[in-house]
Amino acid sequence: MRKILFVFSVFLVIFVLAAGCTNKNKEAAERIDTIQDKVDDLYDEDAADITDFSDEDTEEIESLIDQEDEEKKDLNESNTDNLESVQDEFSQAKDLHTLENQIDDVFDEDTVTEEYTKDDITALKSHLKKYKKSQTVFYEEQKNELKDAEEQVKERDEASAAVDDLFTDHEVKEDVSREDEDKADELADKVKNKEIKDSLEDSLAEVDNYLTAKEEEEQEEKRKESEQKQQEAKDKKYIALTFDDGPEEGSTEQILDTLQQYDADATFFMLGEKAQENPGLAKRVADEGHEVANHSITHPDLANLDQNQVRNEMLDSQSQIEKATGTKPNLFRPPYGSRSDSVDTVANETDQQLVFWDIDTMDWKNQDPQEMGEIIEEQVHPGSVILMHDIHQTSADAVPEILATLKSQGYEFVKVSDVI
Repeated sequence: MRKILFVFSVFLVIFVLAAGCTNKNKEAAERIDTIQDKVDDLYDEDAADITDFSDEDTEEIESLIDQEDEEKKDLNESNTDNLESVQDEFSQAKDLHTLENQIDDVFDEDTVTEEYTKDDITALKSHLKKYKKSQTVFYEEQKNELKDAEEQVKERDEASAAVDDLFTDHEVKEDVSREDEDKADELADKVKNKEIKDSLEDSLAEVDNYLTAKEEEEQEEKRKESEQKQQEAKDKKYIALTFDDGPEEGSTEQILDTLQQYDADATFFMLGEKAQENPGLAKRVADEGHEVANHSITHPDLANLDQNQVRNEMLDSQSQIEKATGTKPNLFRPPYGSRSDSVDTVANETDQQLVFWDIDTMDWKNQDPQEMGEIIEEQVHPGSVILMHDIHQTSADAVPEILATLKSQGYEFVKVSDVI
């Protein structure tokens, strides 16, 4: 009987202890579920992105987890696993929240702050990459933020490097050009950070002042040189005979033969497409010592074109003429003498001097050699620039008489660059 009572007592104690442990673990499971709910609240509905949470939230959850962790030895395997899972999720939530704040700190509103560098952005990208699979929405959103930051830093660094390259020892480089300034200015214009942009623009203003002063000095030198040429042209009775729109087979060849006969120089304002069509004839002009000049590629009214179209007309023609003659022309006569701000701007940019005339023979209209000669005789003076067209046979026929008459009056035929 005593043995039966003993066995019963043992079973009773075990039952009580087991019941007590079961209750403890049930209560622990409920507490862990509560912590799990609080951690879940740190994520959005799909548990795919982190939401903002306060320091109070963090402290509360950390305290609850610490309490359970202290009693971890009394938890069964299921509760232990659940607690560790909650701890991992909470740790990740804190990490995501910290990372999001770090990325937010890169920006002041939408602008990357000055102290952040390319290396800083690269480090954040590396950290973010760990969540590419587990936190897709968070990853994509923050990746886009970092992509924007990376682009801003790239634009900032490129602009800073371009502006720095305009200086040597804090002084503007002597060989800096408007093209260099424009490229740096274009890059600086993309910079979002106002402080950096203002600093770059201050430096570019210094470059602009330097170039303006240099251009004014060059213009003054050119003006003086031009005055000297004009005076010399008057003293020596120089005349510049100029021909537009060629070269043209037949008429240009006849003009060249006549010029050679009278030992006279002339200037040929060629169309790029005509030089391309008649490269041999264009080269003969240059080879015989005459001045090769530019008259556009297709002969449009440049005043009706935008700046890019004007630039194409000038540069394409210059390229074709250089290809045909081996000489790069630096004189440009606008078709019809029509000019605009765009024409002047592009001419300055491409270093082509604009050339006009003071005697128009109207050969394209009258087609009369005698009338051409009369117009010249009425208006001629030392330093005159005479306009003719080498595409007309009547103009070619007029040249011998013009040369003979003016030479008899003591005039010498020179290149247009000798009188302007």
